[in-house]
Amino acid sequence: MNPCKLQTGLLALAMMLAAAAVFAGDPAEPDADPAMEAWMQAGRPGEQHEWLAQLAGEFDLTATMWSEPSAEPAVSKGTSVIEAIFGGRYMREKMSMEFDGMMMEGLSFTGYDKIRGSYFSTWGDNMSTGLMLLSGDKDDRGRLVMTGIYRDPLTKKDVPVRSVTIFGNEDGHVFEYYETRPGMDEFKTMEITYARRP
Repeated sequence: MNPCKLQTGLLALAMMLAAAAVFAGDPAEPDADPAMEAWMQAGRPGEQHEWLAQLAGEFDLTATMWSEPSAEPAVSKGTSVIEAIFGGRYMREKMSMEFDGMMMEGLSFTGYDKIRGSYFSTWGDNMSTGLMLLSGDKDDRGRLVMTGIYRDPLTKKDVPVRSVTIFGNEDGHVFEYYETRPGMDEFKTMEITYARRP
């Protein structure tokens, strides 16, 4: 057999065995290979994932949106289902909401990357063809604060954004979204109240 093919096959087998041990929750052997142990540790959910689990549930949404700081807000209603997937490693949100006379459907994944040491969130919906990625951490008030960018379709320039998730109680949470548009200070463009269904 070709030595290169054999080496590639053995590497693939080692990675599959490591992944199987992670998903099964098997403890590492005392003499485990350091590289494999690093992969296993990185793949195990931790306290950060347990903290994110409080997002789970079915919610009625009220979204308040501002096109500019002085504008009258527009209010929309929607629903959201958030659940833990892959053994609690990610929180998946499926959202639907009326937006400007159209029905928006969105999908988000939120998690904690143990390798990078930060929380992250992705967002995609049926009104765009891009994917937004935010990352950040908890602040000293226990809020999840993340930052990222989106590309403005008109100017083709990046716009800095910031999200703040406020955990209140078992009844739900609040999601705030801010933008810093060219020539303007940061301002809140959206606030979504998540009211947990009984």
